[in-house]
Amino acid sequence: MIDSNDVYISHITALWVWALLSQRGQRATSFETVPPPCFEGGLRSSNVQAARATLQEFLEVVDIPGEIDVLVQSNHQRHIVRNARTHTWKAQMPLGSYRRICDNVLVCCPEFCLMQMSNSLSPVELALLTCALAGNYFPADCSKGFIETRGILNLMSLERFLSDVPSRTMGIRRCGKALSYAFEGPRSPMESATALLLTMGRRDGGYHLPRPTLNHRINLGRAAKQISGTDHYVIDFYWPQIRFGLEYNGIEYHTNVSRDLRRELALSEEGITIQALTIEQVLDQAQLRSVVRRIAELHGLRLHRPPAGCPQARYNLINALFPWDPDLRKFRQPRYAIPQEFCLEA
Repeated sequence: MIDSNDVYISHITALWVWALLSQRGQRATSFETVPPPCFEGGLRSSNVQAARATLQEFLEVVDIPGEIDVLVQSNHQRHIVRNARTHTWKAQMPLGSYRRICDNVLVCCPEFCLMQMSNSLSPVELALLTCALAGNYFPADCSKGFIETRGILNLMSLERFLSDVPSRTMGIRRCGKALSYAFEGPRSPMESATALLLTMGRRDGGYHLPRPTLNHRINLGRAAKQISGTDHYVIDFYWPQIRFGLEYNGIEYHTNVSRDLRRELALSEEGITIQALTIEQVLDQAQLRSVVRRIAELHGLRLHRPPAGCPQARYNLINALFPWDPDLRKFRQPRYAIPQEFCLEA
């Protein structure tokens, strides 16, 4: 039932809400779908303050940093509503765009969030956000650089949502392009960025390799189990057609040499070849080209001469995927990253 006190949370704040709820195992589909906003009587600043307090209690956080993003009826309302970042949406809203999560607080669904964010993000940034929503992490200002989630949406549901949206709706084409790039199931921003670099088209700066499956589970046979002491392994990037995988060696993982050797031997018993990949190799074009050449040759593909402008496009793509901040000596967080004080795990 529509209530004149309802507040429609949108954009970045909505992304934060779904990321934190995903940590609890709750997805947007767990909540009641509501009709498109009617904005009966207009939004008042007092409604925003009440919704903020309700949302803080529901999410069990002390405070929501900064102003919250809300949808309002008109540009006039954008100037009179305080304590909020106000937005309008002039096109017809897709069905199922909003979910009621608690009294007087309605949050736009993750698929609609992506459409709302599409005009403020570059195509690469939008693809990275899509990977995060379809993965098991969300960028955050904490020690790891992300929080672990249980998946905010899946790419199939996003494709269905976009297919029901009129083709001339703002953001629909950009979201469709991001969907074509994105991967299901990455577990970190580095996995998403590396996968995009390996598979995006050469004119976009990528290497245009066949798409791998991310975090693919391999069930082991008896001999491999005896070597490994486990019944399965998960491979970061796996090409089943050539039985070849890449293991991304991040800072926090894959540091046990003995364990890694057992893993390599067990997978070899299954006929699977594994190669380690470090962030240093990814950012060094000569080293990464060697890895790319091996994967291409295993697929029976030739690496053709890059098209005109490819070196500059690749440089731009790498900088967009791996935005290094020399002053802070770490990768910059996207502007939609969850602030540290809003993280349930820091």
